[in-house]
Amino acid sequence: MAANISLRRQLDHLNRAQRHAGIGSFEHDLLSGATFWSDEQYRLLGFAPNEVIPSLDIFLELLAAPDRTRFLRKVGVCFTKRRELRSEVRYTPKNGETRTAQIRAEFEPDESGRLRIICGTFQDVTARRAVQSALGQSEARYRSIFDNALEGIYQTSLDGAFLSANASMAKILGYDSPADLMTRVKNIGRDLYADPRDRERYLELLEEHIRVMGFETQVRRKDGSLIWVTLNSALISDTGTKRSCLLGTMEDISLRKRFETSLIESDQRFRNLLQRISCIAVSLDRQRRIVFSNPFLHELTGWSEKDLHGRDWFETMVPADQREAMRRILDPDDAEEPGPADTEILTRLGARRLIRWNSVADRNVQGEITGTTCLGVDITAIKMARDTLSKSALLHSMRLRIDDAAHSTPDFATLMRAVHEILCEAFD
Repeated sequence: MAANISLRRQLDHLNRAQRHAGIGSFEHDLLSGATFWSDEQYRLLGFAPNEVIPSLDIFLELLAAPDRTRFLRKVGVCFTKRRELRSEVRYTPKNGETRTAQIRAEFEPDESGRLRIICGTFQDVTARRAVQSALGQSEARYRSIFDNALEGIYQTSLDGAFLSANASMAKILGYDSPADLMTRVKNIGRDLYADPRDRERYLELLEEHIRVMGFETQVRRKDGSLIWVTLNSALISDTGTKRSCLLGTMEDISLRKRFETSLIESDQRFRNLLQRISCIAVSLDRQRRIVFSNPFLHELTGWSEKDLHGRDWFETMVPADQREAMRRILDPDDAEEPGPADTEILTRLGARRLIRWNSVADRNVQGEITGTTCLGVDITAIKMARDTLSKSALLHSMRLRIDDAAHSTPDFATLMRAVHEILCEAFD
């Protein structure tokens, strides 16, 4: 059963509702000039209820000058055309700061049918407009980022249709504009991917991990040429359709791929050369672990590549009395590369081989030293031959001196002393 309440109670309810909603109401008699403001209307204009006698002049005085002129002009148009008035104005409440209000009003006729009363609502929308302005500025900033980003930015459906793309995306793929790209590419897997199976693998990864970074694949440009790109995407829910879609970026890495391919080919040519040369070739990392060794070293020492890979060079190959000399070869001064130097290494059976080394520091693309590559020539046989020749020359010299002593010495005792001196000199 509906309750019957007094008119006063109904008015209290109305004032409370207006206060909670921040909406005032007004009425103005165009003929007599009489004006009514609700309590909330007073408060919105900066007055206490009934603090002043409401009037159109007081209201207009609070409006910003440009808005006052525009408001009056709009009132005249709506009055003439007998239509609802809607206007947004800036106003300054009594002893307050400039705010924004939205006015909605209607014109009511008197008994004769002549329009006489204008009544409506007045709502402060300052906070709403501030939020809308902030959102607009934020959207403009993100739109600027989207439009001007160097990476291609895209949003696609799971079935392979573009939902949005920026200018860089179109440029990477050789299209005139994002609209041109979205119009011509109907199915991304079929029309864009060089291998449609890559698209399937990419979607599988996204379904499993939600976010995929650094996925590399080849795509087809508008002119049919292929380029390498890297994709970074995440599965999101489209705010409009609530359906899952891909949001991500694309970067053209074709130049990097060409550099990588050239580097790999160059490295392979270098390793092929080291595999075939008739001298030792070995590469060590910063911890002096063996990362590469060629067949010549394996044949010379009896170790296999599998046996040597990852092992400490010093502990495996260098005799204890040769390690300091080997460190000097591997740790040159920063200002220069090491010159040739001789040290011995061990075979798998413990035999020593004398090696003449040349080494060079390995560096990455940033110029940082990552290890050392050494080339060595086995000079063991040369050293042995040199020692043999030296001994032969010494013996020949001794024989000549003894013969000379035998012919020039008068007695045997003197001859023996001369031979003894010659032998002592030789052994010293």
